[in-house]
Amino acid sequence: HPAQQRPGTAPPARPRGRGDVTTTGAERLDGGAARAFLGAGWEALWAGSPAATTFQSAGWYRAWLAAVAPHEGAEPLVLRVPHAAVALQRCAGADGAPQLAPLSWPWADYHDAVAAGPADEAAAALGPALEALVQETGLPLLLDDVVPGGVLDRATRGDAFHRAPASPTGAIDLGDAAHVRAILSRPEHLLKRRRLERRGAVDCRHHTGRDEILHRMPDFIALHTRQWEGRADAVAPFGDGVVDGAFTAMVEELAPAGGVVLSELLLDGRPVAMYFGFRHRDWFGGYRTCYDPELFRLSPGHLLLHQMIADFAARGVRTLDLMRGSYAYKREYVPSFRHNLRISLAVPGASRQAA
Repeated sequence: HPAQQRPGTAPPARPRGRGDVTTTGAERLDGGAARAFLGAGWEALWAGSPAATTFQSAGWYRAWLAAVAPHEGAEPLVLRVPHAAVALQRCAGADGAPQLAPLSWPWADYHDAVAAGPADEAAAALGPALEALVQETGLPLLLDDVVPGGVLDRATRGDAFHRAPASPTGAIDLGDAAHVRAILSRPEHLLKRRRLERRGAVDCRHHTGRDEILHRMPDFIALHTRQWEGRADAVAPFGDGVVDGAFTAMVEELAPAGGVVLSELLLDGRPVAMYFGFRHRDWFGGYRTCYDPELFRLSPGHLLLHQMIADFAARGVRTLDLMRGSYAYKREYVPSFRHNLRISLAVPGASRQAA
């Protein structure tokens, strides 16, 4: 999965006084106060957000803050309005300059606010609060990979915000029976499945328990490393300690509530393809996949995905989201791609000292 690392040093937080944010009726929580809210009050807002994904959960944020934020010099900041909130971070941008960005950027595929009430009301309150926050901190705001149609999208439609397309995303509607049948009946992959079965016993397993996933993670990391070893296009590979630690933290935080699924295609008990992803309600998001490069001609990754489509549909998953990137293999599964949004807000007037 193309999560990138952007090391840098975030500017220190200043104590909040009679700033512009409070005059909008919003509350700004910095540093430790933000972490405390993510450990307590956030989850109720997330649970009440019908369109939220794993990437807005408190568990996701806590895992990222523990494993990644110290390496990237990021510090959390939560902006609260009645019945809604957005999690941000002070961090270094691509050019090294300090900025405000969504918390866990760029590791999450989707960014949005959470709102346990009408989305339009939350958006109406968050928009002015975000503008005031930029004025108060003196930091530009870059909201990348914002969910189209979500609360953040609606909150930032004013003239002050600049908007552009961001990453393409694609998802399979498992409720579309005709589309699912067409995928699963493709002759090429049926033939490759039979050829793989001639080599040995083929099995597929979906692990959801914390301990069983942690037990399988070394094989997942080893298989991913073997697939990408020596390739110049490898992004955020395992082996540096940060990525490995981040995935472990994700499992620790999310798996106890059934929020992680590790699927594997086995040949005589040996994994030949694996897929690490997240489940929330009837949504599954595929986060990182790998396969045995020695079996490339038999497409073990496709065969695993086919089995996941069949099995997940039977287990109540409605959306199998392949998430960011319009890669060639995804075009075989999704009829069309949509684009996340990139929304930015500059500091008004002359450049100011960061807060």
